[in-house]
Amino acid sequence: MDQTILIVDDSRAYAAELRGTLEQQGYHVLNALRAEEAYDMLRTDRVDLIIAEAILGGADNFDFVRRIRQTPDWQDLPVIMLSVRAGPDDYMLGFESGVNEYFAKPIENAKLLAVIRGLIARAESARQGRALAAASQMHMRAGKGEIVTVFSLKGGVGTSTIAVNLAVAFKKLMPSARIGLIDLSVEEGLDALMLDIVPTSTLLDWAREDVGSATPYLLNQYFVPHPSGISLLAAPPSPEDAEIVRPEVVRRTLELAREAFDYIVVDTASSFTETSLIALESAQSIVLPVSPDMASLKTTVASVRILKAVRISEDKFRFVLNEILPRAGLTREQVEGSVRHPVRVIPHAGPAFIEASNSGMPLTSIVPPPAPGRAIMDLAATMCEPEVVDVPQGKQAPVEGLRDVVGRIGRLRRT
Repeated sequence: MDQTILIVDDSRAYAAELRGTLEQQGYHVLNALRAEEAYDMLRTDRVDLIIAEAILGGADNFDFVRRIRQTPDWQDLPVIMLSVRAGPDDYMLGFESGVNEYFAKPIENAKLLAVIRGLIARAESARQGRALAAASQMHMRAGKGEIVTVFSLKGGVGTSTIAVNLAVAFKKLMPSARIGLIDLSVEEGLDALMLDIVPTSTLLDWAREDVGSATPYLLNQYFVPHPSGISLLAAPPSPEDAEIVRPEVVRRTLELAREAFDYIVVDTASSFTETSLIALESAQSIVLPVSPDMASLKTTVASVRILKAVRISEDKFRFVLNEILPRAGLTREQVEGSVRHPVRVIPHAGPAFIEASNSGMPLTSIVPPPAPGRAIMDLAATMCEPEVVDVPQGKQAPVEGLRDVVGRIGRLRRT
């Protein structure tokens, strides 16, 4: 593996146990009992990550991390803090000092190893990106990418399913394009689950960066790749972490994403929060799902009124009718009469979307895609310049019902 981890811990027994675990995974391990000893090793050895105890011989080891962050050669070095102290103030002091992760002892080996792999991979990618940027003095893209925001004020109408499938559809239609998916449903993100991704980094990790001075290269390291070719910036792992993803972080994230990707699909929460409004205002296209019932239609009409009030152009709107039940509820013509815009229809899919989300294979990734998948492909084709003619053009494309899907996924997350 040829990667070196420095353990800074004055507990010889714990350090030996941790060293054995890391060496079994192929890591080269260095041990330091004190901060000064660690500094000497950092000056003479190439270190890829540090694992430090918060208390060293009664001294505050947060100063050790602060010095690491103040030294140019070490400031980007990943640091994991392990400690028997696990109060809110301890976590706050740890992150303020500059640690990447703070865990209470004992920690499961599998969890620690997963975090180590993610931090080292991200740090290495960031170094390569900076080297490339310095060599070329160019951005990743010459132009700006397109943002497609999927939004509904009513839950259970298919927002996440449409967002995930749209991202995959863009990739299928434009194989050479870079496609990003951002899950801004920060309290109950589902996109990682639908793609069967266990993210090594999320919006929560990204929000802890100094995003004001961040680059597209750095942002790109927080996206997790999917076999379909798209990359996901996952929602925070817990609802209580949502408040850390502040509006200014979201705005900067979307600015950088337009430089890193050709198309960015944004999945939003079912509320007009400042975060959602930023995603809507930043979008070049806005997909508005509606299910065939009066409650959903009323909510959609109200959403349109609010969007127009904040001066978002109606030219951006793309309405899709989500047929939750077969041959039931409002028709496309009735919905069009209310929203006064053309409406595309995604036909009822039965259990297909649920099966697709459970397997991590969106319907648009299936060859050939079933009717609901082809409908979303056709919708995507209206918002891009396809390299591959894969779907019939000029037809009204049908949007599946997701109430059952969201309920199913919610149950999966709670188990």
